Parts: sequence; structure tokens; C-alpha cells
Amino acid sequence: MPNVVEARVEVDNLTRRNGQWVPLGDQALIDFPVLDLEYLSDLTVGTYQVNLASSYIQDKLIRDNDEQFQIDENLEEPGFLRIRVYSRFRNATKHQVFIAYIAHDAENREDHDENVENSRILVGQYY
Repeated sequence: MPNVVEARVEVDNLTRRNGQWVPLGDQALIDFPVLDLEYLSDLTVGTYQVNLASSYIQDKLIRDNDEQFQIDENLEEPGFLRIRVYSRFRNATKHQVFIAYIAHDAENREDHDENVENSRILVGQYY
């Protein structure tokens, strides 16, 4: 199955273009799906990346004195996000993670989350 997020990032050169993104506040992602540990493990091909999450947050806190990651949304496509993360191995290297998701009604979040394995929550990701 083709990765539509990877294709979009490559074709539109989204790693280099800053004008198409708007920073989001912490209340802006109320429609982002809740992903359970099993889903995340499947997504990352095991628990290794999931187990590193606390290390990334600790590194972010030490580097920027801030535990929140900057999340940007594409101006043309709601639900298409970019997160910038410093490499844990190279000080000056910053990675970009792109995620596209299917927004859902925040009022029906409980119904949606119970059926997480039956729905395609993430359209794709690319990093």
C-alpha cells in the first residue's frame, strides 16, 4: 500500500516550505484520535520506539526547557501535521515527522476509541 503522506511530502517539497504551516496550540488537536499502546506498537513495528518516547521528552526538556513539541498544521489540509524533533544522536540535526489523520467528532470520542482497531485512524506518516 503506497504511503500517501510520504508521496505528498516529496512531491510538494514540504520539508523545505514553511509558508504552508500554521503552529497549533494545545487545544487545537481535540479531534486527534487517541491511539492505544497496541496500535502504536503495530505502527512502529514493535515497542522499541514507544519505549523511547520518555527519552525524547526528557531530551526536549533539557534542550529547550519545554516539554511540549511544536505541532504545525498544513493550511490547505486540516489533519495534516508536522512535528519537528531533534535527533537524540546528533545535536544539530532536527527531524520532521509528518502525520495525516482522519478527524473525528470530539463529542463521540468514546464511541470512536472503542472501535480503534476497526477504523483507519491515521492516513499515514512519514519521517
